[in-house]
Amino acid sequence: MRLDFIFRLSVLALAFALAACSSAVAPTAAPSTPTPVAIVPTHAPTIIPPTATLEPTRAAPTLTPRTATPEKIVWDYVALGDSNPSGFGVGGNSYVPMFANDMEHDLGVEVHLINRAFNGATSGLLLQRVQAVERVRQDIQNAEIVTIDIGANDWENVIASYQDKKCGGADNQDCLRALVQAFDKNFDGILDAVTGLQANNPTHLLRTVDLYTSNSELFALMQKPEIFKVVEPYIDEFNAHIEQSTTAHHGQVVRLHARFNGSDGTGNPKQFLQRDQDHLNPEGHKLVADMLRELGYK
Repeated sequence: MRLDFIFRLSVLALAFALAACSSAVAPTAAPSTPTPVAIVPTHAPTIIPPTATLEPTRAAPTLTPRTATPEKIVWDYVALGDSNPSGFGVGGNSYVPMFANDMEHDLGVEVHLINRAFNGATSGLLLQRVQAVERVRQDIQNAEIVTIDIGANDWENVIASYQDKKCGGADNQDCLRALVQAFDKNFDGILDAVTGLQANNPTHLLRTVDLYTSNSELFALMQKPEIFKVVEPYIDEFNAHIEQSTTAHHGQVVRLHARFNGSDGTGNPKQFLQRDQDHLNPEGHKLVADMLRELGYK
C-alpha cells in the first residue's frame, strides 16, 4: 500500500518537474522584419540616363553664329589662285596671310584662313575646282571674304607661239585672241560659281587681282618693241575683263598692272619680284596686301 502510494507520488513529482522544464525553454519566435534605416548621402547623386556617357557636366553652349570666343567674331577667308597667292618662293608667306593679319587688326575679328591657291593654276583648272570639288565649294559657301588671283599661267607658251609665227591666222594672232576669249569665259564662270555659293551671305566680300607684266623669261619677249606693241593690247583686254566681271559680281579689283607697269604698261617692277623676275618677293606681297587693305571692307 505504502509502495503504491510512494510510486504514485514519484510519478506526480516527475510530471511537475517536466512541466517546469518545458516552461523554462522559451519558444523560438519567427524572425522579425528589421526597420529600414535611411542612408542619407552627403550630396545628391548624379542620375545618368542610359545613353549618357560618364563625362564632366558642361554648360549648354550659347549658339552665337561663328564665334571663337564671346568677344571675337570669326571671319573665314578663302584665297583662290596660282603660285603668287600660294606663296611660291617666300615660304608660303604671301600677301594672303598678310592681309588676314590686317583684317584681324582692322576689324577686331579672328580670321580663319583657308588658302586654296596652288602652283601652276590656270583659269580653267580653277573653274573646275570651284564647280566640282566639294570641300572647296563648302569653304567658299562659308566665307566672309574671297580673293581671286588667276590668269598668269594662261599665257604660258602663247607669246612664244606668236614669236615663232605659230599663233595662227592671217595676222599670226589667233592664239592671242583665243587666249583672251577662253579666259573671259573661265573667269566669268569662276565668279558665277563663287557668288552663287554665297547667295545666302549678303555681306560677303569679293576681291580680285589683275595681271601684271613681269620681267621673267616668259614675258621677256614683250620687252621687244615689235612684240610688245602687239601683245600689250591683249593684256589690257585681259585686265579690262577682270575689272568688268568683278564689278558685275559686286567685287573690287586690286589694279596691280597699273601700279607695277604704269599707265603705258612699260614699267619694270623688278624691285617687287624674286630672282626669277616673275613671282612676287616679300616687298611685292606686302604691296598687294596693302592694296587689298586700301579697298576697305564694304
